[in-house]
Amino acid sequence: MKKLYTILSIAFSLGTIAANAQCTVAITGLTPTGLTVNATSSGSGAQQFPAYGWDWGDTQVTLNQQNASHTYASPGTYTVCVTYIDVLDTANCNATDCQTVTVTTTNIVEAQQFKLDAGAYPNPFGDKTSVIYTVSHPSEVTIEVYDMLGKKVASLLNDKVSAGQHTVDWNSPAVPSGLYFLQVKAGDFVINKKILKN
Repeated sequence: MKKLYTILSIAFSLGTIAANAQCTVAITGLTPTGLTVNATSSGSGAQQFPAYGWDWGDTQVTLNQQNASHTYASPGTYTVCVTYIDVLDTANCNATDCQTVTVTTTNIVEAQQFKLDAGAYPNPFGDKTSVIYTVSHPSEVTIEVYDMLGKKVASLLNDKVSAGQHTVDWNSPAVPSGLYFLQVKAGDFVINKKILKN
């Protein structure tokens, strides 16, 4: 087994050799999720002992797997190569295919750490209240006010804002007294608050 592993390692390290017509290989899928990439491949032509090897472009390799996964240490764009060989006939069967993949932590960080907070002060209020909201990341923010029947009575904001605390005033002298719903959206996050106009 040790001898076979050595042969495969040597053959894989020679994966940049042009493919022999007897063998072909293709990467059929590279799916990044955060820093992890799931890879699939398909090779053909090996007559005796087919084997696969992956070079992830960051000095790491995976041997003896047609489909494999790898987790990178840091975000970036990497060249991923799969080599397909016949272990007992590498001179006539040695093919390589390469593709690039970009991995990032952005989506994971936002999903785990994004925070949205909002409220209106004073509440209850007269003709004016201030909507104070906080976002942990730069975001597209929409702030709207609805009545009890679900009808929109005011649109206070629809813009991209920086991370931090912000204030938007609602001047509502023409709006009747009653209960309203304040809706603050930031990306996929939504907060609804009841506000009462005296």
